Amino acid sequence: MDALKARIDEAFNRTSTLVRRLQRPAPEDAKPDPKLLDELARVEAEKIRADAVVADLEKQLETYAVAEKKTRTELFELQHQLRDRQRALHLAENRRNAVQIDVARLEERRRNLQREMDEQLKEAAAGVRAERVAAFVNTDAVYADVQRLRYKLELIGGIDPETVKEYEETKARFEFLDGQVADLNDAAASTEKILDELDEDIKAQSETAFHDINREFQRFFKVLFGGGTCNLVRLTRDDLAPDENEPAGAQTVAEEERHHEEDAVSDLVKDKIRAREDRVVGIDIQATPPGKRLKALNLLSGGERALTSIALVAAIMAVNPAPFVVLDEVDAALDEANTYRFAAILQELAKLTQFVVITHNRATMEKADLLYGVTMGDEGISNLLSVKLEELGEGGARR
Repeated sequence: MDALKARIDEAFNRTSTLVRRLQRPAPEDAKPDPKLLDELARVEAEKIRADAVVADLEKQLETYAVAEKKTRTELFELQHQLRDRQRALHLAENRRNAVQIDVARLEERRRNLQREMDEQLKEAAAGVRAERVAAFVNTDAVYADVQRLRYKLELIGGIDPETVKEYEETKARFEFLDGQVADLNDAAASTEKILDELDEDIKAQSETAFHDINREFQRFFKVLFGGGTCNLVRLTRDDLAPDENEPAGAQTVAEEERHHEEDAVSDLVKDKIRAREDRVVGIDIQATPPGKRLKALNLLSGGERALTSIALVAAIMAVNPAPFVVLDEVDAALDEANTYRFAAILQELAKLTQFVVITHNRATMEKADLLYGVTMGDEGISNLLSVKLEELGEGGARR
């Protein structure tokens, strides 16, 4: 117990001491030591001087950094200049080596020429060499010309042996192609001449055929209508106005395609093509039946149009007969009087052309040589019939 009490007292004393140390004294009780204050002032003065020294050192360090950067830049420039000079030196050395090689080659050539001169001229070689050297003693006068000629040679460059070979091949190829072009031009001229001759022949034949067809058309028109006037008119490209019913886009596309095709050929060919295109591009039919003043075909009635069409077809067949012609109910829109006229025209044209006519009109059937028909009896069975009219007598009895 005594030992425990001693330890408790010791702990209590230590704790009391610590409590006193931890307690902050009152400001009026705290009195700083004058020595410490002097020391603090001295330390602060030292700190200010140290800060000034540090600032000065930082400024010097910045100055040194700028100077070092400038020095480094100058060093880089010097290195670049050094590399350029080393490159120039290297080029000069290469040029000197090349000159030395040329000098050695020229020296060897000079010795060879001297040896050849000695072999050819014998004793006179020494005199020739002396005169030759004396003539070229003053080299300063021709140095500028030599330099100028050397510069021109450098610009021209060396002569590649392949260049001469390539020139010969190109020349041979050019002469061959030039001959081919001349042949093509001659062939084109011959073709143009043939085309012109064909155009003239076609134009002459067209004029004759058109005149004959127009004449026959007028004759058959008067037969069918019992009079009246008609005419075929040739139209050029200028006579044809743009169709109002045609979309503007279609006209534009057609015009663009035509211009594109024209741009693909030469001006001379375009002029010839345009001249051929502008001759005849269409035919207009003018028809005026008896008692009318209208000439436009679209103003006629359906029957009148049919008669006009029959007259035109008959005119074409009369001028250029075909071996045979098939007509499918051409006379369906005609009355009895016009049917007789139509049948009379067929009978006239049948001298040169064989007609196969499909019709229901009796007037047309009467002019036929052979009839084929289908009939149905009382038993409801269809029968095919064929009758040669030339074998029938009066009253329909077979001869």
